[in-house]
Amino acid sequence: MFNLCESVFSRYLPKKLYHTIWLLRPFSIILLYILIGPVVNLPTTNPAAQVTFLPIVIMLLETSVYIAVMLMFKQQAYYFQSQLQAQKAELQMLKMQSNPHFLFNTLNLIASEVTLEPHKAKALIYDLSDLLRQTIELTKHQFVALEQELKLAELYLVLQQKRFADRLTFDLDCQSE
Repeated sequence: MFNLCESVFSRYLPKKLYHTIWLLRPFSIILLYILIGPVVNLPTTNPAAQVTFLPIVIMLLETSVYIAVMLMFKQQAYYFQSQLQAQKAELQMLKMQSNPHFLFNTLNLIASEVTLEPHKAKALIYDLSDLLRQTIELTKHQFVALEQELKLAELYLVLQQKRFADRLTFDLDCQSE
């Protein structure tokens, strides 16, 4: 019943109040008890011992514990979400810092090869465009398969190998599994 009510009310609530929809549950329990509580009256053997307040106290304590636990869960979720956003921002900043240097160096290499060896410069342009295309494609996804990451690393290393000629060699040894 509560889940149905929460889904119905969540449609009509403004976005600012959507994250507080869970408060509907304890307040609806209190409202139901206030409406139904007076109808149910347990017979007591001793009329002087009126213990009708005890269920109300228990219900209020349960509701308070529920609200406290839910607030802790919400706070943990916000904390972990903010940590994740901070790590994503840091990673994005690192990517933005490293890309221009690599791009400038590669473009300088292409510019120097255009007059000396035009075919090599053309191959470098194609390699650079493949690398940039692959990088743009991979940034659209939060998680990347290892195969795609290795292909990107290989494209990068091929460009670096052409830049440094005999000073850089590499060998990728990764099993297909």
